Amino acid sequence: MSRSDGGRRTTPGDRILEIAKRHAISHGWRAARVHQIAADAGVSRPTLYKEFPNKHALGVALFQHELGTFLTELAEVMTIHGTGVRAALRIGVLHTLTEADEGPFLAAVLTEDRSSEGALLPGVSIGGPDSLVPLASAAVLAILRRVAPADVDPDRLAFAATCAVRLTFSHLVDPTGAPREATADHISELCAAYIEASPPSGADPGQDLVVEQAVGGQRVAAEGSVGPGQ
Repeated sequence: MSRSDGGRRTTPGDRILEIAKRHAISHGWRAARVHQIAADAGVSRPTLYKEFPNKHALGVALFQHELGTFLTELAEVMTIHGTGVRAALRIGVLHTLTEADEGPFLAAVLTEDRSSEGALLPGVSIGGPDSLVPLASAAVLAILRRVAPADVDPDRLAFAATCAVRLTFSHLVDPTGAPREATADHISELCAAYIEASPPSGADPGQDLVVEQAVGGQRVAAEGSVGPGQ
């Protein structure tokens, strides 16, 4: 039922997630079929449904598993190579854009038809503390706290982390065609400048603040939806 893998025993759920990932890459999540995933994983459909009650639950578990792996890698890259806020943000954005280009699972998710009811991205990117933007923003913020000056405004740091995540995913969903390095420069410069700037007198930097930046001809908002022109 399970096997040893590097000292860790895998479970039917692990196997199902691995096969589900292959199906998402090969066919797109909307076209993936639960019965075929179960067959390829070598488990019965009742066993699959015991682990994941329905296809949506399987998709969410798959995406969050892959996101967790990615965020762990991101933290390592930003911590090792990021000396200061601007450098950490730049390497983080560049790593994310590179992974999207070279990582087949993320590319498959981001390029599928998001208007479809069965698409994976809308189900995991909208609403709730376990959705894409809050999880990624929290991970980035944790890294920025390690490399930022001790006297940095925590509200501005938190908002900049969210801005960096939203701007980066906006470019992933609707690329401008600009080189990855240039996009990483623009996003990191914008967010670092916001962190370093003094807040306007009487302003609350954590409330009702929208930061917009024209990058490669695309105007994107850091507060609100991840899509272009929002």
